[in-house]
Amino acid sequence: MKVFNDHPEFTGLRGLCQFLQFIPLPDEVMDFFKPVAGQIIQLLKGKAFLPTLSSGGQVVYKLPSQVAVCKDAVIRKVISQEELEKHLLLSYLHPGLSPAPPASLLSHLGVRHLRGSDVTTVTTAMAKELMKEETIHTDAGLRQLARLLVCNFRAVEHGYGDGDSILQTLRTLPIIPLADGRVVALDGDGVFFPLEQSKEKKKTTEAQTGNYYSANCAW
Repeated sequence: MKVFNDHPEFTGLRGLCQFLQFIPLPDEVMDFFKPVAGQIIQLLKGKAFLPTLSSGGQVVYKLPSQVAVCKDAVIRKVISQEELEKHLLLSYLHPGLSPAPPASLLSHLGVRHLRGSDVTTVTTAMAKELMKEETIHTDAGLRQLARLLVCNFRAVEHGYGDGDSILQTLRTLPIIPLADGRVVALDGDGVFFPLEQSKEKKKTTEAQTGNYYSANCAW
């Protein structure tokens, strides 16, 4: 690894990127050399060599078991580095690693691929913080809550784990704001969309559509 990092042609993280492309996996090596590949993986598991970004933008090298990856850009944006470290004691792998390390290598090293349960754990904690701060009924609070729910939806949609388990967990959490100011859980209260508001929106949409067609006919 040191040879790659010190090579004059590789600047920044490029040396490490190249090094990671040459690490053999146990299932890629046959017969006599298979144990050697396993030993390499074990040595790397105990070395803080994977780069992450601190909240201040500094590169921090950590053990593979302290690093996480998530392919979903929306989830990464909502669950920031700070929130991930606060609730799961993990840090995102540095986005500057290019080419990205093979997913199979990261799995062998023990890097955490965020699962649906991880997303639910963090978003649940973030939602509870909103309720403690009593900001959940503000415009900013409702937007943040919507983002947290979208994260869970995407975790279910993209198969980040047991979808039924994620949904069941969400049903037990008092994170659904009502018009009367209460915040309830779906497993204990019946929640309905306001019918009158839906009709009003439909009328507004129809009126706007009528105006659109009238304007086009005038042309």
